[in-house]
Amino acid sequence: MCDCEKPTINGDPKVYPMSPPTLTGTDKLLYDLPGRCGRGIDSHAYHFRIVDCGYGSVRLLVRHGGGEQVFDIGRCHSGHRHWVYSAIVCLSNDEDRYWFCQTLYHMLDEVGREARDTERLRWQTAASQGTLKIRSRRKQKYAFIEGGAT
Repeated sequence: MCDCEKPTINGDPKVYPMSPPTLTGTDKLLYDLPGRCGRGIDSHAYHFRIVDCGYGSVRLLVRHGGGEQVFDIGRCHSGHRHWVYSAIVCLSNDEDRYWFCQTLYHMLDEVGREARDTERLRWQTAASQGTLKIRSRRKQKYAFIEGGAT
């Protein structure tokens, strides 16, 4: 739980220091959203940046206690993820943008974890059922699941 007397943003005097995610040489910073508390949530550990990484491709950069993560959230002008970027732009202030990015980050992280767990279970099941096969092709090993086991 946060011990701030009122909602605060990292980097304010006497508050947590800012610790932004690293930008690469081609990243153009669109929004910098340092950690904060408010809305009954302590989120000082999360710092978000939304960057244009070239050719209109937009990414959500995240730094938290576990390190840094990068999520592709689409293109500025087209594609099915365009609406995620549009929603961020339409928000009227950085406070709302920050909490939207917080929700988006946790959703993307959970979906990724669930996908990895599902795939891991699929391969473990194939190995236990004996349908996991390994073949050599041009001196390289390839693994596959015989019969398309789920």
